[in-house]
Amino acid sequence: MQLFFSSLSALVLLHLALRVSAHGFPTSVTIDGKQYNGANGADASSDSPMRKVSTGDPVTDVTSNNIICGQNAATASTDATAKPGSKLQFYWKGEAGTNWFHTTGPIMTYMAKCEGDCTSFTPSSSTQWFKIDEQGEKNGATDSWAQANLLSGAPANVTVPSTLAAGKYLVRHEIIALQNSQSEGGAEFYPSCLQLTVSGNESGTPNTTVQFPGAYTQSDKGILGNFYNPGTVYVFPGGPVAQLTGGGSSSGSDSSSSSASPSSSSSSSSASASPSSSVPSSTESASGSSSASPTASPSSSPSETASSSSGTEEPASSPSSAASPSTAAPSATSSSSGRCSSSKKRRLSRRAAPEAVESEGNASTENFRVVRLRHNRRFSASRH
Repeated sequence: MQLFFSSLSALVLLHLALRVSAHGFPTSVTIDGKQYNGANGADASSDSPMRKVSTGDPVTDVTSNNIICGQNAATASTDATAKPGSKLQFYWKGEAGTNWFHTTGPIMTYMAKCEGDCTSFTPSSSTQWFKIDEQGEKNGATDSWAQANLLSGAPANVTVPSTLAAGKYLVRHEIIALQNSQSEGGAEFYPSCLQLTVSGNESGTPNTTVQFPGAYTQSDKGILGNFYNPGTVYVFPGGPVAQLTGGGSSSGSDSSSSSASPSSSSSSSSASASPSSSVPSSTESASGSSSASPTASPSSSPSETASSSSGTEEPASSPSSAASPSTAAPSATSSSSGRCSSSKKRRLSRRAAPEAVESEGNASTENFRVVRLRHNRRFSASRH
Protein backbone atom coordinates (compact mmCIF):
# COMPACT_ATOMS: atom_id res chain seq x y z
CA MET A 1 0.00 0.00 0.00
CA GLN A 2 2.78 2.39 0.89
CA LEU A 3 4.40 1.60 -2.43
CA PHE A 4 1.11 2.39 -4.20
CA PHE A 5 0.76 5.81 -2.57
CA SER A 6 4.40 6.57 -3.27
CA SER A 7 3.88 5.78 -6.94
CA LEU A 8 0.67 7.82 -7.04
CA SER A 9 2.39 10.80 -5.44
CA ALA A 10 5.16 10.57 -7.99
CA LEU A 11 2.63 10.55 -10.84
CA VAL A 12 0.81 13.57 -9.41
CA LEU A 13 4.04 15.49 -9.01
CA LEU A 14 5.06 14.55 -12.54
CA HIS A 15 1.69 15.69 -13.86
CA LEU A 16 1.98 18.99 -12.02
CA ALA A 17 5.52 19.44 -13.27
CA LEU A 18 4.39 18.80 -16.84
CA ARG A 19 1.54 21.29 -16.46
CA VAL A 20 3.91 23.92 -15.11
CA SER A 21 6.43 23.29 -17.85
CA ALA A 22 3.60 23.42 -20.41
CA HIS A 23 2.70 26.92 -19.21
CA GLY A 24 5.06 29.63 -20.24
CA PHE A 25 5.94 32.73 -22.21
CA PRO A 26 8.52 34.07 -24.66
CA THR A 27 11.80 34.46 -22.80
CA SER A 28 13.66 36.44 -25.48
CA VAL A 29 13.27 38.01 -28.90
CA THR A 30 15.92 38.51 -31.55
CA ILE A 31 15.43 41.33 -34.07
CA ASP A 32 17.68 41.36 -37.14
CA GLY A 33 20.28 39.42 -35.16
CA LYS A 34 20.11 41.53 -31.97
CA GLN A 35 18.86 39.66 -28.90
CA TYR A 36 16.63 41.18 -26.22
CA ASN A 37 16.08 39.12 -23.07
CA GLY A 38 12.50 38.87 -21.90
CA ALA A 39 10.97 40.12 -18.66
CA ASN A 40 10.17 36.53 -17.58
CA GLY A 41 12.27 33.40 -17.31
CA ALA A 42 15.67 32.44 -15.93
CA ASP A 43 17.48 35.19 -17.86
CA ALA A 44 14.88 37.89 -17.30
CA SER A 45 16.05 41.49 -17.71
CA SER A 46 14.77 44.48 -15.77
CA ASP A 47 15.08 46.70 -18.87
CA SER A 48 13.49 44.26 -21.32
CA PRO A 49 11.24 45.71 -24.04
CA MET A 50 8.87 42.77 -23.41
CA ARG A 51 6.06 43.30 -20.92
CA LYS A 52 6.25 41.16 -17.80
CA VAL A 53 3.39 38.83 -16.88
CA SER A 54 2.60 37.70 -13.36
CA THR A 55 2.43 34.02 -14.31
CA GLY A 56 2.85 31.70 -17.26
CA ASP A 57 -0.68 30.38 -16.82
CA PRO A 58 -2.89 30.63 -19.89
CA VAL A 59 -5.79 33.02 -20.31
CA THR A 60 -9.04 31.10 -20.83
CA ASP A 61 -11.57 33.93 -20.68
CA VAL A 62 -11.58 35.77 -24.02
CA THR A 63 -13.57 38.66 -22.53
CA SER A 64 -10.90 39.45 -19.89
CA ASN A 65 -8.42 42.29 -20.33
CA ASN A 66 -5.70 39.70 -19.75
CA ILE A 67 -6.36 38.54 -23.31
CA ILE A 68 -4.52 41.67 -24.52
CA CYS A 69 -0.96 41.11 -23.27
CA GLY A 70 -1.14 38.22 -20.80
CA GLN A 71 -1.77 37.74 -17.11
CA ASN A 72 -1.55 41.15 -15.35
CA ALA A 73 1.00 42.41 -17.90
CA ALA A 74 3.02 45.44 -16.82
CA THR A 75 4.55 48.11 -19.06
CA ALA A 76 8.23 47.80 -19.98
CA SER A 77 10.79 50.56 -19.41
CA THR A 78 12.25 50.55 -22.93
CA ASP A 79 11.51 49.73 -26.57
CA ALA A 80 13.21 47.43 -29.02
CA THR A 81 14.01 48.86 -32.45
CA ALA A 82 13.20 47.58 -35.92
CA LYS A 83 12.47 48.76 -39.44
CA PRO A 84 10.03 47.69 -42.14
CA GLY A 85 10.95 44.18 -43.23
CA SER A 86 12.80 43.33 -39.99
CA LYS A 87 12.78 39.70 -38.87
CA LEU A 88 11.53 39.01 -35.34
CA GLN A 89 12.34 35.66 -33.69
CA PHE A 90 10.41 34.81 -30.51
CA TYR A 91 11.86 32.08 -28.26
CA TRP A 92 9.28 30.34 -26.07
CA LYS A 93 10.00 28.44 -22.84
CA GLY A 94 8.01 26.76 -20.10
CA GLU A 95 7.99 28.38 -16.67
CA ALA A 96 10.43 25.75 -15.46
CA GLY A 97 12.89 26.62 -18.21
CA THR A 98 12.09 23.67 -20.46
CA ASN A 99 11.34 23.97 -24.15
CA TRP A 100 7.79 24.75 -25.17
CA PHE A 101 5.54 21.71 -24.65
CA HIS A 102 2.30 22.17 -26.65
CA THR A 103 2.06 21.17 -30.29
CA THR A 104 -1.48 21.92 -31.51
CA GLY A 105 -2.85 25.35 -32.32
CA PRO A 106 -1.97 28.56 -34.15
CA ILE A 107 0.69 31.20 -33.61
CA MET A 108 -0.60 34.70 -34.44
CA THR A 109 0.90 38.17 -34.25
CA TYR A 110 -0.80 41.57 -34.15
CA MET A 111 0.42 45.16 -33.90
CA ALA A 112 -1.13 48.35 -32.56
CA LYS A 113 0.04 51.97 -32.50
CA CYS A 114 0.90 53.23 -29.03
CA GLU A 115 -0.83 56.41 -27.98
CA GLY A 116 2.24 58.43 -27.09
CA ASP A 117 5.18 56.55 -25.60
CA CYS A 118 4.77 52.78 -25.33
CA THR A 119 6.44 52.79 -21.91
CA SER A 120 3.36 54.54 -20.48
CA PHE A 121 0.68 53.23 -22.82
CA THR A 122 -1.96 50.83 -21.53
CA PRO A 123 -4.08 49.35 -24.32
CA SER A 124 -7.83 49.20 -23.84
CA SER A 125 -10.80 47.58 -25.57
CA SER A 126 -10.80 50.48 -28.07
CA THR A 127 -7.17 49.99 -29.17
CA GLN A 128 -6.98 49.08 -32.85
CA TRP A 129 -4.93 45.94 -33.57
CA PHE A 130 -4.05 44.61 -37.01
CA LYS A 131 -2.87 41.09 -37.73
CA ILE A 132 0.51 40.79 -39.47
CA ASP A 133 1.08 37.02 -39.32
CA GLU A 134 -0.64 33.70 -38.70
CA GLN A 135 0.84 30.20 -38.67
CA GLY A 136 -1.22 27.05 -38.34
CA GLU A 137 -1.17 23.60 -39.87
CA LYS A 138 1.89 22.80 -41.92
CA ASN A 139 0.92 22.02 -45.52
CA GLY A 140 -2.68 21.46 -44.41
CA ALA A 141 -1.83 18.44 -42.26
CA THR A 142 -3.93 18.28 -39.08
CA ASP A 143 -1.26 16.30 -37.24
CA SER A 144 1.53 18.80 -37.91
CA TRP A 145 1.42 22.40 -36.73
CA ALA A 146 3.93 25.26 -36.83
CA GLN A 147 3.68 25.37 -33.02
CA ALA A 148 5.31 21.91 -32.86
CA ASN A 149 8.54 23.43 -34.18
CA LEU A 150 9.00 25.13 -30.80
CA LEU A 151 9.53 21.81 -29.04
CA SER A 152 13.11 21.71 -30.33
CA GLY A 153 13.83 25.23 -29.09
CA ALA A 154 13.35 26.82 -32.53
CA PRO A 155 11.88 30.35 -32.58
CA ALA A 156 8.60 31.54 -34.00
CA ASN A 157 9.57 33.80 -36.92
CA VAL A 158 7.62 36.93 -37.81
CA THR A 159 8.40 39.68 -40.34
CA VAL A 160 7.50 43.34 -39.85
CA PRO A 161 5.43 44.51 -42.85
CA SER A 162 7.70 46.01 -45.49
CA THR A 163 5.65 49.20 -45.94
CA LEU A 164 4.70 49.81 -42.30
CA ALA A 165 4.70 53.46 -41.29
CA ALA A 166 7.29 54.55 -38.77
CA GLY A 167 6.15 54.88 -35.18
CA LYS A 168 5.85 53.26 -31.76
CA TYR A 169 3.97 49.97 -31.64
CA LEU A 170 2.92 47.14 -29.35
CA VAL A 171 3.53 43.73 -30.93
CA ARG A 172 1.02 41.19 -29.60
CA HIS A 173 2.56 37.76 -30.19
CA GLU A 174 0.36 34.83 -29.15
CA ILE A 175 0.09 31.05 -29.02
CA ILE A 176 -3.29 29.32 -28.72
CA ALA A 177 -3.07 25.74 -27.41
CA LEU A 178 -6.04 23.63 -28.58
CA GLN A 179 -5.48 20.27 -26.89
CA ASN A 180 -8.51 20.84 -24.63
CA SER A 181 -10.64 22.87 -27.04
CA GLN A 182 -13.40 20.24 -27.43
CA SER A 183 -15.47 22.23 -24.91
CA GLU A 184 -15.98 25.96 -24.41
CA GLY A 185 -13.31 27.51 -22.23
CA GLY A 186 -10.88 24.71 -22.98
CA ALA A 187 -8.65 26.65 -25.40
CA GLU A 188 -5.57 28.15 -23.77
CA PHE A 189 -4.32 31.60 -24.83
CA TYR A 190 -0.75 32.75 -24.24
CA PRO A 191 -0.57 36.38 -25.36
CA SER A 192 2.55 38.51 -24.89
CA CYS A 193 3.46 42.09 -25.80
CA LEU A 194 6.68 43.61 -27.11
CA GLN A 195 7.25 47.37 -27.23
CA LEU A 196 8.75 48.28 -30.59
CA THR A 197 9.91 51.47 -32.30
CA VAL A 198 9.79 51.16 -36.09
CA SER A 199 11.98 53.52 -38.11
CA GLY A 200 12.00 54.33 -41.83
CA ASN A 201 10.16 56.47 -44.37
CA GLU A 202 7.24 54.17 -45.15
CA SER A 203 3.61 55.22 -44.74
CA GLY A 204 1.56 52.00 -44.89
CA THR A 205 -1.52 51.69 -42.69
CA PRO A 206 -3.73 48.60 -42.19
CA ASN A 207 -6.97 48.17 -44.08
CA THR A 208 -8.63 46.23 -41.25
CA THR A 209 -8.32 46.14 -37.46
CA VAL A 210 -9.76 44.29 -34.46
CA GLN A 211 -10.05 44.96 -30.73
CA PHE A 212 -9.10 42.95 -27.65
CA PRO A 213 -11.27 41.89 -25.93
CA GLY A 214 -13.72 41.42 -28.80
CA ALA A 215 -11.70 39.76 -31.56
CA TYR A 216 -12.41 36.24 -30.19
CA THR A 217 -15.49 34.41 -28.97
CA GLN A 218 -15.52 31.02 -27.23
CA SER A 219 -17.45 29.52 -30.14
CA ASP A 220 -15.18 30.64 -32.98
CA LYS A 221 -14.36 27.84 -35.41
CA GLY A 222 -10.67 28.22 -34.66
CA ILE A 223 -11.21 28.08 -30.87
CA LEU A 224 -13.91 25.45 -30.27
CA GLY A 225 -13.67 22.00 -31.83
CA ASN A 226 -11.74 18.77 -32.15
CA PHE A 227 -8.70 19.73 -34.18
CA TYR A 228 -7.23 16.25 -34.16
CA ASN A 229 -9.80 14.96 -36.64
CA PRO A 230 -8.22 14.06 -40.00
CA GLY A 231 -9.24 16.38 -42.82
CA THR A 232 -10.13 19.28 -40.54
CA VAL A 233 -9.41 22.62 -42.23
CA TYR A 234 -8.38 25.16 -39.62
CA VAL A 235 -10.02 28.59 -39.65
CA PHE A 236 -7.94 31.27 -37.93
CA PRO A 237 -9.79 33.46 -35.42
CA GLY A 238 -9.20 37.19 -35.09
CA GLY A 239 -9.84 38.23 -38.67
CA PRO A 240 -7.54 38.13 -41.73
CA VAL A 241 -3.97 39.30 -42.02
CA ALA A 242 -4.21 43.03 -42.74
CA GLN A 243 -3.12 44.55 -46.01
CA LEU A 244 -1.22 47.83 -45.70
CA THR A 245 -2.30 50.67 -47.97
CA GLY A 246 -0.56 53.91 -48.89
CA GLY A 247 2.87 52.35 -48.38
CA GLY A 248 6.12 52.92 -50.24
CA SER A 249 8.76 55.59 -49.57
CA SER A 250 8.99 58.65 -51.85
CA SER A 251 11.86 58.23 -54.33
CA GLY A 252 11.40 61.51 -56.15
CA SER A 253 10.20 59.73 -59.30
CA ASP A 254 7.16 61.96 -59.61
CA SER A 255 9.23 65.14 -59.79
CA SER A 256 11.77 63.60 -62.13
CA SER A 257 9.07 62.28 -64.43
CA SER A 258 7.83 65.82 -65.02
CA SER A 259 11.21 66.79 -66.44
CA ALA A 260 12.11 66.37 -70.09
CA SER A 261 11.89 62.81 -71.29
CA PRO A 262 14.94 61.17 -72.90
CA SER A 263 13.60 61.87 -76.36
CA SER A 264 12.97 65.55 -75.66
CA SER A 265 16.33 65.88 -73.93
CA SER A 266 18.01 64.38 -76.98
CA SER A 267 16.14 66.78 -79.22
CA SER A 268 17.14 69.82 -77.22
CA SER A 269 20.75 68.75 -77.07
CA SER A 270 20.86 68.24 -80.84
CA ALA A 271 19.46 71.74 -81.31
CA SER A 272 22.25 73.20 -79.18
CA ALA A 273 25.33 74.49 -80.99
CA SER A 274 28.10 71.94 -81.27
CA PRO A 275 31.75 73.08 -81.55
CA SER A 276 32.32 71.34 -84.88
CA SER A 277 29.17 72.36 -86.72
CA SER A 278 26.93 75.27 -85.89
CA VAL A 279 29.51 77.59 -84.36
CA PRO A 280 31.86 77.75 -87.38
CA SER A 281 28.87 77.86 -89.71
CA SER A 282 27.29 80.86 -88.02
CA THR A 283 30.62 82.67 -87.83
CA GLU A 284 31.33 82.10 -91.50
CA SER A 285 27.86 83.25 -92.45
CA ALA A 286 28.31 86.50 -90.53
CA SER A 287 31.74 87.35 -91.90
CA GLY A 288 31.41 85.98 -95.42
CA SER A 289 34.75 84.17 -95.21
CA SER A 290 36.12 80.87 -94.01
CA SER A 291 38.68 82.40 -91.69
CA ALA A 292 36.73 81.22 -88.60
CA SER A 293 37.01 77.59 -89.61
CA PRO A 294 39.68 75.62 -87.72
CA THR A 295 40.80 74.11 -91.04
CA ALA A 296 41.54 77.46 -92.70
CA SER A 297 45.24 78.17 -93.24
CA PRO A 298 46.51 81.32 -91.52
CA SER A 299 49.02 81.77 -94.38
CA SER A 300 46.43 82.14 -97.15
CA SER A 301 47.69 84.14 -100.09
CA PRO A 302 46.47 87.73 -100.62
CA SER A 303 44.68 86.66 -103.77
CA GLU A 304 42.62 84.09 -101.81
CA THR A 305 41.69 86.64 -99.16
CA ALA A 306 40.73 89.20 -101.73
CA SER A 307 38.65 86.66 -103.58
CA SER A 308 36.77 85.71 -100.41
CA SER A 309 36.18 89.26 -99.22
CA SER A 310 34.99 90.37 -102.65
CA GLY A 311 32.25 87.83 -102.53
CA THR A 312 33.35 85.75 -105.55
CA GLU A 313 32.94 82.63 -103.37
CA GLU A 314 29.32 81.72 -102.59
CA PRO A 315 28.46 81.90 -98.83
CA ALA A 316 28.39 78.52 -97.07
CA SER A 317 24.75 78.86 -96.06
CA SER A 318 21.80 81.11 -96.63
CA PRO A 319 20.02 82.72 -93.67
CA SER A 320 17.34 80.05 -93.83
CA SER A 321 19.83 77.21 -93.73
CA ALA A 322 21.80 78.85 -90.93
CA ALA A 323 18.83 78.37 -88.63
CA SER A 324 19.21 74.63 -89.00
CA PRO A 325 22.55 73.40 -87.57
CA SER A 326 22.14 70.02 -89.22
CA THR A 327 22.11 71.52 -92.75
CA ALA A 328 24.47 74.45 -92.21
CA ALA A 329 27.35 72.46 -90.81
CA PRO A 330 28.02 70.12 -93.78
CA SER A 331 27.99 72.94 -96.34
CA ALA A 332 30.41 75.02 -94.27
CA THR A 333 32.77 72.12 -93.85
CA SER A 334 32.64 71.21 -97.54
CA SER A 335 33.24 74.81 -98.74
CA SER A 336 36.02 75.42 -96.27
CA SER A 337 37.83 72.19 -97.04
CA GLY A 338 37.53 72.89 -100.81
CA ARG A 339 39.23 76.29 -100.55
CA CYS A 340 41.88 74.92 -98.24
CA SER A 341 42.67 72.10 -100.70
CA SER A 342 42.94 74.55 -103.65
CA SER A 343 45.18 76.92 -101.68
CA LYS A 344 47.40 74.08 -100.55
CA LYS A 345 47.84 72.83 -104.12
CA ARG A 346 48.88 76.28 -105.36
CA ARG A 347 51.39 76.74 -102.52
CA LEU A 348 52.93 73.34 -103.20
CA SER A 349 53.16 74.02 -106.90
CA ARG A 350 54.91 77.37 -106.31
CA ARG A 351 57.47 75.81 -103.96
CA ALA A 352 58.15 72.91 -106.31
CA ALA A 353 58.47 74.91 -109.58
CA PRO A 354 58.99 78.68 -109.26
CA GLU A 355 59.72 78.85 -112.98
CA ALA A 356 56.24 77.57 -113.73
CA VAL A 357 54.80 80.49 -111.83
CA GLU A 358 57.00 82.93 -113.73
CA SER A 359 56.05 81.34 -117.06
CA GLU A 360 52.45 81.54 -116.10
CA GLY A 361 52.85 85.19 -115.23
CA ASN A 362 54.55 85.95 -118.58
CA ALA A 363 51.79 84.16 -120.43
CA SER A 364 49.22 86.20 -118.60
CA THR A 365 51.00 89.44 -119.56
CA GLU A 366 51.15 88.40 -123.21
CA ASN A 367 47.47 87.54 -123.22
CA PHE A 368 46.69 90.95 -121.79
CA ARG A 369 48.61 92.68 -124.56
CA VAL A 370 46.77 90.73 -127.27
CA VAL A 371 43.40 91.58 -125.76
CA ARG A 372 44.33 95.26 -125.54
CA LEU A 373 45.56 95.38 -129.17
CA ARG A 374 42.28 93.90 -130.36
CA HIS A 375 40.37 96.45 -128.37
CA ASN A 376 42.33 99.36 -129.90
CA ARG A 377 41.70 98.09 -133.40
CA ARG A 378 37.96 97.87 -132.80
CA PHE A 379 37.97 101.36 -131.34
CA SER A 380 39.88 102.78 -134.33
CA ALA A 381 37.53 101.10 -136.80
CA SER A 382 34.52 102.51 -135.09
CA ARG A 383 35.87 106.04 -135.39
CA HIS A 384 36.31 105.67 -139.13
